[in-house]
Amino acid sequence: MSKRMPIRDDFSVKASGGDYDYIETKPVPPGEIWCIQGHSFENETGARGTARGYRGDQRSPAFIWEEPSLAADELAWSERIIYLIEGERLGVRQASCTLNDVLRLTYDGYKVIGRYIDEGE
Repeated sequence: MSKRMPIRDDFSVKASGGDYDYIETKPVPPGEIWCIQGHSFENETGARGTARGYRGDQRSPAFIWEEPSLAADELAWSERIIYLIEGERLGVRQASCTLNDVLRLTYDGYKVIGRYIDEGE
């Protein structure tokens, strides 16, 4: 039988100041499925370009939301349920950051280890 175990994290990275900067979770480990029940993103430093949330990775993102113009310290958040499978990440890509902007990502939900959840459980 599979067990649901809570997951939660809140972390930040410093932007490199390129066309796009990224913040991502670690990849989902083998044998796990993550159910993200809520997540938020903010640029703590300044008002910058469009922020886009995604699942997957930087090379092949599947975008799930977009916020056109976030002000400094303005929160973009989603309560959309997102399932991540082995190797996938939850991430945000923001345009037009400057060097050392602080990007913060927070998420919570649960992980299942072992197998997919049967709809009857």
